[in-house]
Amino acid sequence: MRPDGPCEFMGNFSGRPVHFGPAVIGSLAGTVLFGVVMTMMKMMGMVAALVGSQSVAIGWAVHLAIGAVFGLAFAFVVAWFPDRPWLTGMLYGMAVWVSGPLIVMPLWLGMPGMVLDLSSSTPWFSLMGHLLYGLVTGIVYARLGASAERKSAAAA
Repeated sequence: MRPDGPCEFMGNFSGRPVHFGPAVIGSLAGTVLFGVVMTMMKMMGMVAALVGSQSVAIGWAVHLAIGAVFGLAFAFVVAWFPDRPWLTGMLYGMAVWVSGPLIVMPLWLGMPGMVLDLSSSTPWFSLMGHLLYGLVTGIVYARLGASAERKSAAAA
């Protein structure tokens, strides 16, 4: 990996360029937007519960950390499906929704009966939030990633 500019680290994954900086920045943008919605819905305490807290501030810290990690993973996913980053982002958001709030979170919080439970409106609101997260992640990635591609091409 080599730095290509501020917050930009580029790698190579099976011959495909991987732009970590734009992916993490995009993911954090989507995470913040979704986090605002979650805060308004009084859901940030549930995120804080992942680390044994009820604090909204701790919930935000955990949510942002998770968003940054998911941004790194998105860099690899979008490297494989680069044509429509916004669509890749939305599908990625859906995958995050299934794996996170529907599986990992209930198990982590000791609520195995809630795994894949779609019986209330909460998981559906969560799906909408995760689709929004993915859309924003993909759009921001596309803007910043295209800029990184031009810089890389000019330097070559």
